[in-house]
Amino acid sequence: MQAAGLAVDPANYDLIYTAPLTPGMSLEDIFTRFNIDRPADFKGHSLSVSDVVVLRHGDRQEAHYCDDVGFQEVPEFLRENPLRTAELSTEQNENMIDGIINNTPPPEQPEAGEPVAAPPAEPPQAPVHYYTINEDAARRAKEANSFYDYKPGSATAEYRSMVDKAVEIAQRQKKRVDPEFHEKIDQLLDTYARLLAQNMNKGYEIAARVPSVMIAGPANFPVKKKQKQLAADDKNMEEWQHIQGLLDKIRSTGMGGISADDPNALEKLQAKLEKLEAKQEMMKAVNAYYRKHKSLEGCPHLSQKSIGAFQSGMAEGGGGAPFLPWQLSNNNANIRQVRSRIEQLTRQRENAFVGWEFDGGTVEINREANRLQIFFDGKPDETTRNALKENGFRWSPKAEAWQRQLNDNTIWVVDRISFLRPLSGEKPSELQAKARKAQREEKPSIRAQLKAAKEGQQQKPPAKEKSQDLEV
Repeated sequence: MQAAGLAVDPANYDLIYTAPLTPGMSLEDIFTRFNIDRPADFKGHSLSVSDVVVLRHGDRQEAHYCDDVGFQEVPEFLRENPLRTAELSTEQNENMIDGIINNTPPPEQPEAGEPVAAPPAEPPQAPVHYYTINEDAARRAKEANSFYDYKPGSATAEYRSMVDKAVEIAQRQKKRVDPEFHEKIDQLLDTYARLLAQNMNKGYEIAARVPSVMIAGPANFPVKKKQKQLAADDKNMEEWQHIQGLLDKIRSTGMGGISADDPNALEKLQAKLEKLEAKQEMMKAVNAYYRKHKSLEGCPHLSQKSIGAFQSGMAEGGGGAPFLPWQLSNNNANIRQVRSRIEQLTRQRENAFVGWEFDGGTVEINREANRLQIFFDGKPDETTRNALKENGFRWSPKAEAWQRQLNDNTIWVVDRISFLRPLSGEKPSELQAKARKAQREEKPSIRAQLKAAKEGQQQKPPAKEKSQDLEV
């Protein structure tokens, strides 16, 4: 949320479930329960990124934001927007009081008689692709397990109803995120529709293999076949749960941090850094004014309206500075973190990476996709595939390669995989070190560049005199 410049606004959330907080229950216990062992009366989606859990300890409450790794406490969720007073002094119109200090000028008001601009259009909805449901298989499954007749088209109707709900989720998410994520949301939606149809058709085929004992009767009932059927049904149900997890991916798309895969990652991080630094300077200036004057009256960094809001909040809190030390400290930590990330990405993009050949294939560097990709001459055996999965590689049908994000950690991981050893006998990390050394040698140092520039200035011919320039 912070990476996207957003605040955790309770107006964007709905209360889904409440339950007693048992002694000793941790946030990790709650996460596990609502992902693996869900309560029978819980009808929501799996607990995932961007969800908020509120814990009540007597009269005290705590709000925790579900991040991509662990939870982050968000006390602002339980009170009015903490930046509201700051925004009242910096933002230019009331509709920008949103937890983001951006200070965009208000839109110009049209003159009398001029047409008024229409409100922003809804995000475009990609054409919904409904995949085919095997109605014959659905009918046979019904006849094998029920005394009631099958209603033609009911399986297709059920499938389309589930896809339509996924479309609603996708459209809501598009409204929340930057348009650059819309294509990814549409891809996830299509994947959900395709895999759901495959799973439902497989389920109908499994259900029709062996009739229910109520239909066939207990005499000579094929118990072993029924056991195999139940095992296949359990596996298909696991796949169904995985497919439903795609809905959580749709809900979380665009809500995480700035990915290194984003070609505009450095620009976005720089913009985020500038916002954080402006916020830090504003908070320091307001506190300095208060220390000097013992009052916020006349503070040039705040409007009269925000001064009143600050003074009211400070009176309720027992005095103290307008912005508390933890607010300054937390924001400063975020500044350091973003700066470090910018330096890391800059180094990574400047570093040279080279591929190599190994016995049975090649390793290639895909800078555009920010991936290290492994291409085998043929399909690798199961042991090889498992080794790749254990080391963080995943098969990409689109690229037809095993791949992982391109960075130094990946190179060090590949060092440990013996079947990817280069034909030269060197380690992959040694190949990268050679490439970077060659890169440094080709690019002159800053001292050498300054020396060359100085020598160029000395060799520059003297300028002509003004009288010569003016001769006709």
